[in-house]
Amino acid sequence: MSTLAHCSYVPSALVEHFKELYESKGEKIAAPFRQSYETAVLFADVSGFTKLAERLAVEDPDRGHELLHENINTYFVRIIRVIGSQGGDIFKFVGDAMIVLWPKSSQEDLRSLVQRAGQCAMQIKSQCQGFEIKLSKESKLENLRLNVKVGIGVGRINILHVGGIYDRLEYVPTGGALLQAFNAEKQADAKNKDERVIMSPKAYALVSDIFTATKRASGYACIKECNKTVRKTSLIHIMRSILEGVDQDYVRKRVSQYEPAAVRPYIESFEEQWAAESRDVTVLFVELGLSEERLCNMSNEKTSSGDLNWVHDIISIVQTAVYRYEGSINKFLMDDKGSTLLAVFGLPPLAHEDDPLRALFASMQICTELKLKHGLYPSIGVTTGSAFCGIIGNVSRREYTVLGDCVNLAARLMQYSKEQHGGVICDGATWHITRSDIKFYFLGKIDVKGKKKPVKIFHPYAQDAITNFVRPEIKERALKNSVLDGLDSFRLGKLPKEGYNPKQMLLSEVQHSRTKFGDPRSSLTSRQFEPQLFQDAVVQIDGLVRKAITGNGSVFVCESDVGLGKTRLCARINFMWRSRASVTYMKAHGFNVRTILCSFRPLIIKIVDPLDEGDYKQICATIHEAMEKAKIPKKNAGVMNEILPIKIAEIEDTLAMPTKDRIRQCIDICASIIIIACERRKSDAMILLIDDAIFLNEHSWTLLNLLASKAQYLSLFILVTTRPITKTYCASYAKDPTPWYNELVTRPGTAFKQLEPLPDDVIYRIVCQSLRVNDCPPELAHFIIQEAHGNPNIIRDFVFILEEKEHLFTVDAGSVILRKGINWETLKRDVRCPRSVRMLAARQLDRLSHKAQIMLKIGALIGETFQFWLIEEAYPLKDRTGLWEHFLNLLEWNIIMKHEEITRWDEEAKEPTKTDSFVFTNRLMGNLLRSRTVRKQAHRLQNLIDSAKLKRAAALAAESLKDEEKVTRLIVYLSLEKKPVGKFLALVIETGLYFYKSETEWQHGGANSISAYIDLSSCLVHEMVDPGCVKIDAYNWMHEGQFREQKGAFTIKSIVEGRPFPLTFFRTMKNRTSTFELSLLTKQRSIADMKLRYKKIQERKSRKDYTPSEKSKIEREFRSSVKFALRMVYKNPADHIRAYGNCMVLKSRKFIRFGEWKRRTALLTKNGLAFVNGHMAKSIQGPSPDRRISINASRMICLKTHSCKVQMEKPPKLLMAELPRSHPFPLFIQALLWAKGEKMVWSMKLFVITFDTKEKQTIWKTKIRKIINVHHHGEASGSKLAKFYRSSARYTPRPSAIHLAKIQSALASLSEVSGIPVDLLNDSELESGAEEIEGNC
Repeated sequence: MSTLAHCSYVPSALVEHFKELYESKGEKIAAPFRQSYETAVLFADVSGFTKLAERLAVEDPDRGHELLHENINTYFVRIIRVIGSQGGDIFKFVGDAMIVLWPKSSQEDLRSLVQRAGQCAMQIKSQCQGFEIKLSKESKLENLRLNVKVGIGVGRINILHVGGIYDRLEYVPTGGALLQAFNAEKQADAKNKDERVIMSPKAYALVSDIFTATKRASGYACIKECNKTVRKTSLIHIMRSILEGVDQDYVRKRVSQYEPAAVRPYIESFEEQWAAESRDVTVLFVELGLSEERLCNMSNEKTSSGDLNWVHDIISIVQTAVYRYEGSINKFLMDDKGSTLLAVFGLPPLAHEDDPLRALFASMQICTELKLKHGLYPSIGVTTGSAFCGIIGNVSRREYTVLGDCVNLAARLMQYSKEQHGGVICDGATWHITRSDIKFYFLGKIDVKGKKKPVKIFHPYAQDAITNFVRPEIKERALKNSVLDGLDSFRLGKLPKEGYNPKQMLLSEVQHSRTKFGDPRSSLTSRQFEPQLFQDAVVQIDGLVRKAITGNGSVFVCESDVGLGKTRLCARINFMWRSRASVTYMKAHGFNVRTILCSFRPLIIKIVDPLDEGDYKQICATIHEAMEKAKIPKKNAGVMNEILPIKIAEIEDTLAMPTKDRIRQCIDICASIIIIACERRKSDAMILLIDDAIFLNEHSWTLLNLLASKAQYLSLFILVTTRPITKTYCASYAKDPTPWYNELVTRPGTAFKQLEPLPDDVIYRIVCQSLRVNDCPPELAHFIIQEAHGNPNIIRDFVFILEEKEHLFTVDAGSVILRKGINWETLKRDVRCPRSVRMLAARQLDRLSHKAQIMLKIGALIGETFQFWLIEEAYPLKDRTGLWEHFLNLLEWNIIMKHEEITRWDEEAKEPTKTDSFVFTNRLMGNLLRSRTVRKQAHRLQNLIDSAKLKRAAALAAESLKDEEKVTRLIVYLSLEKKPVGKFLALVIETGLYFYKSETEWQHGGANSISAYIDLSSCLVHEMVDPGCVKIDAYNWMHEGQFREQKGAFTIKSIVEGRPFPLTFFRTMKNRTSTFELSLLTKQRSIADMKLRYKKIQERKSRKDYTPSEKSKIEREFRSSVKFALRMVYKNPADHIRAYGNCMVLKSRKFIRFGEWKRRTALLTKNGLAFVNGHMAKSIQGPSPDRRISINASRMICLKTHSCKVQMEKPPKLLMAELPRSHPFPLFIQALLWAKGEKMVWSMKLFVITFDTKEKQTIWKTKIRKIINVHHHGEASGSKLAKFYRSSARYTPRPSAIHLAKIQSALASLSEVSGIPVDLLNDSELESGAEEIEGNC
């Protein structure tokens, strides 16, 4: 049975081939090779798949791919059963289609095989058409129906076996029979039930007397009815007959070359369903660029050996590129449309934190090598997103597949790239993750099928090779124009030798840091977001670099977790010293661990060939000088061919030299090259910035230690940043760097600094800066800070998730508005895991065994704390050997740890036991595991967990029968959430409260006899207000066989009405819950302390006021904007004064002395509000030269400071008089800067404006919030208000005497309408401020 399970992942044609090889005593045939035989072909394409994928993605963006798999697999299983009953074998699943062949071992002639194919098609038509997909009840979308179009052909099939890199083979069918089936399917119509089965002319000629059909002009036949049927058979029966007499180990060994690695641990026990996961993947859809003529030749009846070798070479190139970066090839197909290949990065067991970057490098390498070696221009679409990764099919035939919106989008981008003559295109998600490592060319937005909004697309390319290896006409046009933006087609970038772009990486980090933490040249510098340890490291490094300039070099090692500032530290040092020293930045990547001196190559090449001219003599002279210093014979210069771009002549001795000796000599020469370069520096130093040194290979570590040993005598400074060298971070595919790292750190003269997580006050500042607000609600800030663990990268992701995905809050006018009814405890369990955490944790999880991964999923579903005994009881796989050992490995890898608050540590035995409570080291790991677990798995595991808990509770109840004196019992009435449940026997047994329908049920025992259960160690028993009942708030309880870890309100009433509840029973429950009550009290105190702490943090943050120069600038701009607004009134006053407001200045934030409400006219300016004495009319006819008044602002409020807020709701603890009846709609404005007359005041004040209509209140609130948002969100350049003032200033002349007369005329008109005399404006003041006003506006 295990061999059949393995064989279900390959078609029977391959198993037949394995049998032939075994019988011919052929151990192994090297690829490429070919199978060829005549058979019938059926091609079935599901109609409606794309529409279904689109609807499910809209209905459930997070789990839509799981719903897609559930529905499409249910439909496919139905079709597979029909195909298997006719002896057909699904050769390949092609997305929403399948290719079916009939094995030659069936010993039937072609006529019988075509008859079976036709009979199979008719059964599919009758049994599988109109399959209804029922969406959820909450969905507003209509249900869908799936149909199948079928094409049938007959003839010779060629199965090409190509590839072989890392012993992985790919098989692809070609031949005329396949083309017949494809063409027949194209002519089928899914909407017309009579035209869903089409047969090629050659196939119909064999069975024209068996099937009734309508022939078309093209010769293809539309099958209507089958007149004669053949006996059904079974594919499994055929497969068993093939495997008879064949060594099972031999077959499994051959099948392993084709089957996916992700399902191997589950195949033997037929438990592949546990391999299904919802994962973050990067998808490559590749169209290899084969011409139609070449494809036709490949599809001929006989494929030449030259064509076979050509295809083999192409697939080997693709395999080499994909496997180099540790991706997976999922599918490969060749048909009349082209040659399509699907590669995926992020599948088990090779997920990485930088999978999008690896995918782009692989795609660029594929383009480059196919162009150089075969003149092909492939089209590649690259997308990143969540997808379902698991099995599709049933036990007789199945494949490991990837389904999701990102897969469909990659296919669309590939097709668009093909229309544009080839190239690499990626989506916005891939660009966003990798933009700091690779340069991109933005190609604009395109409309994509299945997307409502246009999709942004990008083209990646290498910075220094934009015009290399592209089509001649594109290169000629690029050289002619010398402008990258002028290229209309896509360019195929050359892959850099170092595998990444270090200059772009460092530049992006500097720009990214400025964007996120402020410009270093501004007053609010980025240093306010840096902890003291970081600043100390910068100062210390600065001193060491200055010493290195004098010839006393050193090494500085900085260690920290991901996201705590290692790359930022390199960027800071580069920014400080790039103009005064030679700074080289080197970042190590995990995919370059097999490359000799991968990180040092650019530096060595830059030294030996500084002009990048490839001067052979100059390069050899530099190398010979270094070899003389290293005391290595010059004749051995050929060992440098390991890293140099040019080839140096070698002698036989170096060619015969062992690889280890060659590399050692190469390292010594490279060290001498760098040492000589440092010795020649007199007035500056060489600075090497080595980032993420944990990914350096052994050769790079050896060279680094060699340089470190000589640094103290050279003008050389080396900064090494790395993650902690622990099992959690060390890559399993590289050697453990601990020995080399310890040698470097313990070397005399090496300075060491460990960056720690950021403190709460700094994190609070980053939260506010990310939200673009001045202060943040304590609950939200506390939640983000607790989940981020001091990591600023996680904070930015969390803010995006909580605002855009969870819709937890909105930001308006500099204020955070929380959604009502937030349950923070529930949110901790259900919140989405940030992408930065998911990508980092994916690598750690995939390095674990499949048993450890399933145990972690069970622990995540149990809750925040979990015990091993419960995991062991709920473990679903048959093989349970070594579970405790795998669990201990999780402790060693620091993925889980013992819960100190619950577990009692025994001084004599500190080793963990199976009854201890454990938690995840990072709580977000539990959220990640729950999101990766598909719904069917989660439902089944939850049932197993509930059964294990119930079984445990029943066992404790059974033990209580032996000593009934320890049991407290009482007959009560039970209610749950104020709904009566019934009359029960209540028992307090240890820390559990059990409810049985009768004492007989308790005596009988068994898990099914327990009606309800409450864990008293996690519940709160309230004091008896009503003497006849007790109220319990349970947080871990069971009812009707289902456990709940949420709050449940239980009420227990005495059986005798009017009789007090027994105190003995009440006190017994109280004693069991005392610990939990204490923890709740501690939690309430911690929440109060948390609010007080954040209040102090906010106060410290608010003390960071503006500098005198900044205050002066803000005051000047504010005053100018008010004057300019008054000057603009003369044009069209009705556009500037659209609402009337009464205002009152409050003398304190919280309490006021009430005075009279004074009428004021509110004027909206660029930077704030101005209030003019008086009450203006609702309509203004226009300026009149005979009416002259002057208006002076009595109050002004600046809205462009960091503390401004506006709201309709009355602030808490504010005592306020009743609102005027004529103006009952208020606005509350808080401002830091305001003016009374000409005096500017910097003091927090609260202003109240009231309006006579609700409409005016809403309009003015919107206007004011727009101005505040311009300041908080940095949208001044794009705001409508700013555009209005810019356009007005552009066409407004300098105020001369004529213009001043017009202004005075307009103001006089306003004064006459209002009837309020005011003082005239000073003309000289307007004239003197005119130039300043125009400059500011």
